[in-house]
Amino acid sequence: QQCVISENDFGVVGYFGSVEVDISASAIVGNQVGVFCGFGNLSLSFTTVSGNFNNRDNLLSGVTIVGTSASANTLEVSHSILWGNYVLSATEVGWTSTRRGSLGIGVEDATISHSLIQNWNPAGTGNLDGTDAANTPRFASFYDTTVFPLNSQPIREYSELDLRLLHGSPGIDAGDATGAPLTDLLGNHRVLDGNMDGVAIPDMGAYETLPILLVDGESTAGGDGLTWSTAFNDLQTALSEAVYGQEIWVADGTYHPTTGTDRRESFNLKTGVKMYGGFAGNETLQTQRNLLANRTVLSGDIGVAGDMSDNSFSVVTARTLDPTTILDGFRISGGRSSLSGAGISGQN
Repeated sequence: QQCVISENDFGVVGYFGSVEVDISASAIVGNQVGVFCGFGNLSLSFTTVSGNFNNRDNLLSGVTIVGTSASANTLEVSHSILWGNYVLSATEVGWTSTRRGSLGIGVEDATISHSLIQNWNPAGTGNLDGTDAANTPRFASFYDTTVFPLNSQPIREYSELDLRLLHGSPGIDAGDATGAPLTDLLGNHRVLDGNMDGVAIPDMGAYETLPILLVDGESTAGGDGLTWSTAFNDLQTALSEAVYGQEIWVADGTYHPTTGTDRRESFNLKTGVKMYGGFAGNETLQTQRNLLANRTVLSGDIGVAGDMSDNSFSVVTARTLDPTTILDGFRISGGRSSLSGAGISGQN
């Protein structure tokens, strides 16, 4: 439970009928074979299996369970995503009868619910059709074999895939809260309202999508930042609450790093946090924003308005960030410094 299993020939192996393999809230990524369960019983829940690849024709790369009857082995999959697992010597991807791709089983009895399996549309409650292109899981990073050959990268590159779901993924809020673990693989609360529809439902896979934090300078103070009507009215509040992987949407207006006069105050970007401006304050999709109509300004003009001498030394500070950090859709102005970046000050 809550493990990342990567960079192995076989990620997880269970053999013979007495073996019970129970994997929960985990990511199985960057192995030659993700899970092999021969004549054993396998249960996957709230787990993501992706980026596993194999050159053996008799085994798939994602999950293999072999047996001759339902009494020999069982397979239960719930709230899991099996996608983007490949066999180097075959063209099949996803579910096939020859056990190549994301899932192969040697028994007809399989209980699958609230899951997404590439190239398969299994019977069961709450499953998404993995043969429908609209149901691509939208991982934060995904190895596209149509662009890069499977053998062009070492196994560790596959293991570094980011398998969190981007906003708009069909796997967000697609589960059932009954029996859900308290936290996801990163320790975030499991049952959240990731698609902003007002109802908290767990996601498929190992990671729970964090809600977008909303900021509108015209909102009433004391909001929780989860809806536009209860948006934070202070950008610094949103930044202080945001965690790795979270997005902040900011409505049009001018935002200052402080209401005081301390010139050292700045908007300090946080690693892995994506901050977007250009919203009117009613959008549900990032693509709905209009940067020209909704100018969002980060201003260092603190102290006396229009007096550059008392402005912030740096409006935005970017230190020790990774490539997942984003600042997008803002006008940055009013910084005043002769020693460092007055608009954006960066440092590793």
